[in-house]
Amino acid sequence: YMSTNVIDLPTYEYTYTHNGVYVKEVRGIWETVNDFMGGPFISYVLYNEKKGEIVFIDAFVFAPGKEKRDFVQQLDCIVKTASFGGVKN
Repeated sequence: YMSTNVIDLPTYEYTYTHNGVYVKEVRGIWETVNDFMGGPFISYVLYNEKKGEIVFIDAFVFAPGKEKRDFVQQLDCIVKTASFGGVKN
């Protein structure tokens, strides 16, 4: 199963409002327990007060032996330009 690695590298948390939607963003490193897999992740929690909805979005990168920065930036761009039920993220 997957776990967040908070021992070796820090986890960053950001809270902001985007297009009238409350957003909690968490960035860090994931790893599998009892295995040798892992990489960066970005998680978003969006709260749409008008609809009373909470949306969870998780983006993970697994690319052994490759630079991860561009993959993380692409996933971040995909999530931030998506639209959920008429509410643009």
